[in-house]
Amino acid sequence: MQGLWDDFILLSNRRGYYQSPQPITLEAIEAFDRSHGLSCWEKQVICRLDDAVVGVINKRIVTTTKTRTKAEPDVIPKTDGASLASMFRSHPKYRKAKP
Repeated sequence: MQGLWDDFILLSNRRGYYQSPQPITLEAIEAFDRSHGLSCWEKQVICRLDDAVVGVINKRIVTTTKTRTKAEPDVIPKTDGASLASMFRSHPKYRKAKP
């Protein structure tokens, strides 16, 4: 099973992204099969794993998107001083000039 999981991770790391992860294409699985020799069962498991992973990630993206408006930036609570300081340090306008 570890070998099958490793094969899935290799394929998954090469998937396309367009606003969210795209499913691993059958062409990519077939190309991987030609070089690694997957069984029919392994191809089916990889497809099912991919469906599950993409479903979880896309559900998380939808949930996150529904909780904020389009214009709302990432919010850092005012009580989180370290994150606020880091945010300001990373912004060019607020960087301290080097002596």
